[in-house]
Amino acid sequence: MADDLPITDHLCIPGSSLRVAHSRSGGPGGQNVNMRATRVQLFCALQHTGLHPAVIRRLEESFGSRINESGELRIDSANSRSQADNLQEARDRLAEMIRGQLQPPKRRRKTRPSRASKERRLKAKSQRSEKKRSREKPDY
Repeated sequence: MADDLPITDHLCIPGSSLRVAHSRSGGPGGQNVNMRATRVQLFCALQHTGLHPAVIRRLEESFGSRINESGELRIDSANSRSQADNLQEARDRLAEMIRGQLQPPKRRRKTRPSRASKERRLKAKSQRSEKKRSREKPDY
């Protein structure tokens, strides 16, 4: 069981919804990587985190490829030669992912091009057309 993961001042993911798995990793470390299980996989059971369903839905939409069949969000970390550093990096990344989805995205407001922008577009279009027409062979 992992420790609780603070997200904001008022939000904390309970340690009971987090699971950690260790394995051997490639990358830097020489023979160390053949002997030590420094790679960390952090699993977060989204349904048991106490997050608002809309936040969970946004996480599923944004990071769907990282969610397994049992609804756990998986984060891998193998950048460091230290298991503790990799675990801390995975926890930090999970907290940042959740923080990024707490605020709903801004709704897109439909806009229309202004009259001046339409005129500029048409003027530039006719200038390009004239430039290309001037490259043609003259008709004598």
